[in-house]
Amino acid sequence: MSAPVFWLCIGLALVAAAAGLWFLDDGVPLAVLGWVLAGPLAIGVLAIFLLQDSRRRAGSWYAPAAAAAPLTAVLVVTALVVVGLHAYHVADVVARSK
Repeated sequence: MSAPVFWLCIGLALVAAAAGLWFLDDGVPLAVLGWVLAGPLAIGVLAIFLLQDSRRRAGSWYAPAAAAAPLTAVLVVTALVVVGLHAYHVADVVARSK
């Protein structure tokens, strides 16, 4: 068994979808949706990956995937950047509306 890289790919897809939403519209609802996709959902998928990877590492037949560590780092960094962009957008709209 190897690392469940599939979960990292799902997380990266969520972050990519959230990044795409940032370019689509200036509305707050899409910014909040992007924040949710790149924040709680992507980090939740990362948690699933880490849990399953830890369980597999405990087994004697574990074969580490070379792509797991770089993909994990890319997922965390891109999720933080995209969450920050969406949070800034929401804060900017709220600040300008007063």
